[in-house]
Amino acid sequence: MFAKRVFPGIVVLSLAACGGGGGSESTNQPTGPGASVQQDSTIKLGDSANSYAAAKTATSYALYGSQDTYRFFLNALFAVIDAANRTTAGTYSEACSGGGTVTATLADNDNSQTISRGDTATLTFSNCRQWVTVGEFNDNATVNGGMTFRVKSASGAVGTSSNYSIAADVTSQNYAVGLSTGSVAFNGTMSISDTYVSATGSHALSASSNDVVASRTLKGVATSIALSNWSLTDDYSGVTRDDTVSLSGNVNSSTPLGTANLSVSTVVPVLFSSGLPYSGSMKLATTADAVTVTFAAAENVTLSIDPGKKGVAAATVGTTQTQLNSAFMGS
Repeated sequence: MFAKRVFPGIVVLSLAACGGGGGSESTNQPTGPGASVQQDSTIKLGDSANSYAAAKTATSYALYGSQDTYRFFLNALFAVIDAANRTTAGTYSEACSGGGTVTATLADNDNSQTISRGDTATLTFSNCRQWVTVGEFNDNATVNGGMTFRVKSASGAVGTSSNYSIAADVTSQNYAVGLSTGSVAFNGTMSISDTYVSATGSHALSASSNDVVASRTLKGVATSIALSNWSLTDDYSGVTRDDTVSLSGNVNSSTPLGTANLSVSTVVPVLFSSGLPYSGSMKLATTADAVTVTFAAAENVTLSIDPGKKGVAAATVGTTQTQLNSAFMGS
């Protein structure tokens, strides 16, 4: 589902519940968590400098920032569900392969011996060191901080091959991943629901957040992403293995180009195949400008630039996933 991208720190938690840590936050934060009024941005989506670099960077952070942050919280929830199905309630501490520890506490609060409403879990990382290999990414990672999980509702045998549904809050508390090239940190709560249909292998997923902040420093460059009034739906087909995704809300980013406080909406749900968008469109808007992003294939992306939000595109700019990924990774 919504295949993992090569983004340092995102998938560490899924490595047998032991990952990497030690992060630092951007000194130039975007609009704070939970902001209900869209603030002005310092970047201009209609700025034609460097082939509309501001619009391309804003697009990459809205798309990949949402995708990767969502995947981090979703992977964390699935890892804890898997752990709960493999063992009984209690506290467990394990040594990480490179040193340090990870401690998990699973609480079966109704003694049902199944994942059910009111059950909770915590993960605490203490200088947990692990070698991470994801795609082309290889690095030693050190994790500190923790995460908490609270089940709000559940039915069926959650996390098995049978039909089930679950809704849970996942909270990251200074979860920080230190890498040789920099650091990544997550804070805040994301609410996630999943309904699984065994006959088709499909997942109907949704997520929302009003306060998640992801901060990173890579190669000496500090950036951050904040989600507020943000929601995502992700319908995964077990037949085609594709995801159909819709986004809405605010994605506020801080990059070397400046701050982009974006209102994001979905025009046509975006079809992801092998983790890349192949069709659909979404609209990004600051208080001053707007851009409509249309996906025709992985390497065929069109940005329709609307300076002043007049409803008319003043420029149409072609780009690719490769270029957007480079903008997101700072390369």
